[in-house]
Amino acid sequence: MEEHLKSKTQLKKEADDVQTLGVEIAQLPKQKITSLSLPDDAKEAIIFYQNIKKIVLKEDKLNILEKY
Repeated sequence: MEEHLKSKTQLKKEADDVQTLGVEIAQLPKQKITSLSLPDDAKEAIIFYQNIKKIVLKEDKLNILEKY
């Protein structure tokens, strides 16, 4: 049985592709995410990611307001 080993370049490209897909999915509304055929823990992680982005953006806005 012959194993097919992937190059580091191929592995990096695949990892980048998966990350790009994740970012695209994270831009979907919560209702669409919950309707996707994904494991529940994956859906929860995506929704959690959305909330983190919102918190970071809010903190960034507060930092800007603190300068005034």
